[in-house]
Amino acid sequence: MTTSPRVPSPRTEEHPGKRRESGDAAVLRLLGLARRAGSLVAGSEAVKGAARSGSLRAVVFARDASTNAVHRIEPSLLRQGVRSSACGDRAALGAALGKGPIAVVGITDAALARTVLDRLEAGRR
Repeated sequence: MTTSPRVPSPRTEEHPGKRRESGDAAVLRLLGLARRAGSLVAGSEAVKGAARSGSLRAVVFARDASTNAVHRIEPSLLRQGVRSSACGDRAALGAALGKGPIAVVGITDAALARTVLDRLEAGRR
């Protein structure tokens, strides 16, 4: 009796039983978690305030954020050495946080910020 060749499963080896998420979906889920944990600020004014206070660890812009919104925040990020990336559109970013459309969010937890930025970087490869 012959056995059929084993077909690779779409499940990840690190977490058996879990399917691999797209990069943006995983990041949006993490941003929702950050909001519930109190480690996230939403909106350009809140992000600028967190950058000025030194509590900001990373920033995620919506891919469809206006150039003006990005340019208003970038100087604060550069002064503080805060990394940023882009994920989803304003509607998806807001929906992940249980809010309306949002162009920018800031993460204040260092470990979560590193995880989010690493996943976004991996998704670009």
